[in-house]
Amino acid sequence: MPKPRSADAKPFYQAAFQRLEDARVLLDNGRTTGAVYLAGYGVECVLKALLVERTPRSRRAAVLALFRGQLAHNFDWLVHELNRTGFSLLRRISVLFVQVSDWSTDLRYSGKQETHRAARSFFEAAKQIVQWIERQM
Repeated sequence: MPKPRSADAKPFYQAAFQRLEDARVLLDNGRTTGAVYLAGYGVECVLKALLVERTPRSRRAAVLALFRGQLAHNFDWLVHELNRTGFSLLRRISVLFVQVSDWSTDLRYSGKQETHRAARSFFEAAKQIVQWIERQM
């Protein structure tokens, strides 16, 4: 796994892969809602890692400050911010974002159990997104 050059991006990058692995363990053990929640966090973290990595050092503190609050959990906003750096998603990756677009931090309060099929589909889409973005570092 190539690592970001920026020390500021590394914690987000490492957390992305840890959350994805946590999600896999939960999914394999029937804890589907938790798996979806953590897989979504993996996507969020890898987007943040790439955004920090692509941000000039002089602007990183300002970008990191934007990661506080609800907006920073929004995939569309994070992708928009990446687009402002000149980055764009491949069409096939954009399609995967449609599969994970209903993710929200509100899942942490959900007592609803996701179906295994839906959770597996979400996890696989999240995994492909994380792996593709990893290759863009």
